[in-house]
Amino acid sequence: MLDTLDIMIGLITVYLVVALVVTAIVEVVSALMSLRSKRLRQVLEELLGGVAEGDHRFLDAFYDHPLVQSLSSGKNGRPSHVPNEILGRVVEDLVTAHAGVGEFAAAVDKLPNGRLKGILKAYRRDTRERSAELREAIEGHYDAIMERASGWYKRKTQTISMIAAALLVVGGNVDSIAIIKGLADDPVTRARMVEQAGKMQLIAEQRLAAQPASDDAVERLAQSARELDQAVRFATGNLGQRGLPIGWSGVSPPPHAEGFLAFLVWLLSKVVGFVISAFAISLGAPFWFDVLQRFMRVRSSGEATVRSVSRRHGQLQEARAAGATARSATANQTPKTAKLAKGAD
Repeated sequence: MLDTLDIMIGLITVYLVVALVVTAIVEVVSALMSLRSKRLRQVLEELLGGVAEGDHRFLDAFYDHPLVQSLSSGKNGRPSHVPNEILGRVVEDLVTAHAGVGEFAAAVDKLPNGRLKGILKAYRRDTRERSAELREAIEGHYDAIMERASGWYKRKTQTISMIAAALLVVGGNVDSIAIIKGLADDPVTRARMVEQAGKMQLIAEQRLAAQPASDDAVERLAQSARELDQAVRFATGNLGQRGLPIGWSGVSPPPHAEGFLAFLVWLLSKVVGFVISAFAISLGAPFWFDVLQRFMRVRSSGEATVRSVSRRHGQLQEARAAGATARSATANQTPKTAKLAKGAD
């Protein structure tokens, strides 16, 4: 049982290490493509669109507001996230400034017909024209739109994650079937990977709990690049030196003498192993971190059970040995007792 658990722990550790590299790659690509900033702009266009006829003057004014500029890098920078409190205050400032009215609820009527005006008028009725409650309502509406828009971002990052996982798996020969066979055939490698799994729990926890990248686009890209470099170095140093069949060095298809069928079986095994690895790694580092923790807890309980059974078996063997010794001593004493009884007669 423990051998099977050790094989699974070794395989999961490989998935976790490579998934950390994939996570770093996704962060770099997201920073390069400004995915978070694009998602935010889509949300703001949906919320603020139609305020100024035919163009985005209101949206540009939103980005130019000092509170939003404080979240951006430079005048032309675009933040990747705007807290709902800041959005509520900025929308209130822009609406009252546009209408020339100091009261937020009253200024709504002065807006041009559009999506924002309709939303504000609906919430104004619900809040009984209280400006503070109206601002809180628009903040909640913004949160709801952001929650819906997060699906778009997740789909983008999942696509990037799958592509990165596939490239890493094929480029690094991360073949799940070969890894399982290697772990099953080599107890030394299994022991090394179990030891590495214990260390990986701490390292992965630190990496996954790290603060998100800065809102500054340049700093976010630099931070993501540093994390990618560290993840690649860690993966190379901790998987390549554990005796696992990872990497293309020394890997070759069966010789021609074994025939085309042997080559076809080898190729099919590789493809299936790559597909399993790519899909598993694309599930993400947090998923495999959680799975690894559960397997390590099961293994710890299994070791305790094995030790308990071994201890009881040892005690039983000692008891049997003691009983055998006692019976032997009794058997040796019986003839002597018989002779003494005969002499007395």
